[in-house]
Amino acid sequence: MTATSIREAAGRVLRASREAQAISQEQLGFQAGLHRTYISSAERGQRNLSLESLSRWLAALGMSWEGFGAAMDGERTRRRRGS
Repeated sequence: MTATSIREAAGRVLRASREAQAISQEQLGFQAGLHRTYISSAERGQRNLSLESLSRWLAALGMSWEGFGAAMDGERTRRRRGS
C-alpha cells in the first residue's frame, strides 16, 4: 500500500466507525480534542495522522487499536477484491 492509500483507508475506517455511532465530526472533535476540519480532511485521506491524534480519535470512538488494525486489514482486503 502507498502512503496515500493508507491514509485513504484509515479515513474510510474512521469515518465508517464515526457514522455507525451517529456522531458528527464536530461532536467527535470535541470528544477527541481535535478540530472538525482536521477530522474532515483526515477522513478524506488528505492528512497524515499522528499516533497521538489517532489515539485520541480511537478513544473518543471507543475503538481499540486492535479493532482499528482489524478494520484496516478488512479495508485492505476489500480494496484488493475491488469492492
